[in-house]
Amino acid sequence: MNRIVPEEFLLDNEEDEFEPISRGQLAEEGQLFKRSDMYSSISSMLGLRGGEEHTVPTYLQYHKLREGKARSVPISRRKRLELIHRRVPNKTSVMQDSFSERAFCGTYSADGSTFLSACQDNYLRVYNTTEPTWSLQDEIEAKDVGWAIVDACYAPDGEYIAYSSWSDAIGLITVNGNRHEEIHICDEGDVVCAFSIRFSTGSDRIVAGLNGGHVLLIDIHNDTILNRIEHAHSNDINAVDFIDENTNVFITGSDDALCKIWDRRMLGLAGSCVGVLRGHTHGITFVDGRGDGVYFLSQGKDSKIKLWDIRMAPSPESVEPPDVFMLDYRFLTNVTSLRRDVRRLRGDCSVSTFQGHVVAQTLLRARFSPIFSTGQRYIYSASADGCVYVYDIITGGIVSSNAVHEHGVVRDVHWHPTKDFIASSGWDGTVRTTSNMSHPGQMSVVDLENHILGHNITSDHDNADDNADEDEDED
Repeated sequence: MNRIVPEEFLLDNEEDEFEPISRGQLAEEGQLFKRSDMYSSISSMLGLRGGEEHTVPTYLQYHKLREGKARSVPISRRKRLELIHRRVPNKTSVMQDSFSERAFCGTYSADGSTFLSACQDNYLRVYNTTEPTWSLQDEIEAKDVGWAIVDACYAPDGEYIAYSSWSDAIGLITVNGNRHEEIHICDEGDVVCAFSIRFSTGSDRIVAGLNGGHVLLIDIHNDTILNRIEHAHSNDINAVDFIDENTNVFITGSDDALCKIWDRRMLGLAGSCVGVLRGHTHGITFVDGRGDGVYFLSQGKDSKIKLWDIRMAPSPESVEPPDVFMLDYRFLTNVTSLRRDVRRLRGDCSVSTFQGHVVAQTLLRARFSPIFSTGQRYIYSASADGCVYVYDIITGGIVSSNAVHEHGVVRDVHWHPTKDFIASSGWDGTVRTTSNMSHPGQMSVVDLENHILGHNITSDHDNADDNADEDEDED
C-alpha cells in the first residue's frame, strides 16, 4: 500500500546506491531485533516474554493500587495480547474543533490535561482535555508569522510554549499568559525558518533546526544562543529532538536524507557530530526519541519510518548522503499514483523499517506510543491519505490504518500520555480525537479491561486469594 516514486522518475544510475535484499535476510534481521534490548524491554513491560506471567499495567490497577485497595495477579498471554491491542484508538473519531485554515501542529501537555493546536490562521489554541469534549482555554495570536506556524511545543515542565515560523525569531509564551516574547535567531530583517524546535528536559533550552542546514541551541532564560552550528547538514533541517534524560544528546534530520547525532558537550569542538545514520532515500520530516538515550525513529519523505539504535552509527567521515533522485513531495496530490519502493539503501543500519502510510505535501509526523498505557509497543504516523497509521514494533505489521480526515492530509498526531485517544491535526482544518470505543454507548475502557481480565483485579474485600489461585489457560 506504500507508494513512493512514480515509475517515470526512476533513474538507471541509481541502482548502485541500493543493495538487493532477500526474504531470508529480512527474516534474519527480524530475529536480530528480537534479541535487542528494546524488544526485551517492551516484552517485559507488557508481559509478553515466553512462558512468563506478568500483569499488563492498566488504569484500573494503577488507581486502585495507589489507593491500597487492590493487588494485581497474573493473566494469560492470550488475554494480555487482547487487552493491549484493544487499547489502540482506531474506531470512533470525534471532531474537537474546526478552522478556516489548515491545522499544522497538535500536541498534548506532559500530563495530558491540555492540548496545544497551531493553525495556519496564525493562532495558537490551548484546550482543556479533561472531558471527552474539549473546551477552549486560551487563544493566542502568534507574532510575525510567515506562511504558517510550522512547529509548536510544550516545555516538559508545562510552563512554556514555543512556536516557530518563517521569521527572524522563535516565539516564547508562558502558559499563565504573562509573557509572550520573541527570541531572535538571526540578524534583524533576515528571514529564516526554524522548521523544528524542542525543549530540553529541564525546560531551559531549545534546540532548533533551520533552513540552510543550521542548528541552534538557545538559553530561553537569558534569550541567548549558546551554540550555532553552521551547515550541520547540506540541506534544510526539518526535525530535531533530544533523546536522553540529561538532554546532552540530540538528533537532527535533514533534507539531505541523513540523521545526525550530536552531543552538546562537544559542540565547541571541530567536527562535533558524533554519528551519522543513512537509510532514507529522501529527506527527513520528523524524529522522535524513545527517551532511553539509545533508540529514536525518523519519518522520511520516502514514506518510510525507520527505527534506529545510535550505538550502531558509523563514524561521520564514512557516511555520505544518498545520490538518488529526490522527488519534490510538496506537489504530490494524487497519492494513488505513487508506487511502493522496497529497495534498501547501501549502508542502511536502521533496526526496522515501517511502510504503508504516505508522506506528501508537508512535513508529516510519527511518534512512539506512550509508555504508560502501551509500553511503547507501537509507532503511529500521520499520512497524506487522511489516515492515522499504527504499527506494531514487535511484529512490524500495521495494526490500524483508520481514515480520520477524509478530505485532507493528516499532518500531526499525538497519543494521549495516559488515555486511549489519538489527536490528529489535518489540512482539512480540523482537530479530531480517535478512541477505541465503537460507539458512544460502549462500556468504558476501565469496564472493558475488567471484563477482559475476567475480574482478575480485585479489592481486598473480594476474596482476592481465591481469584489469585485460579488457573489461566495459555495459548
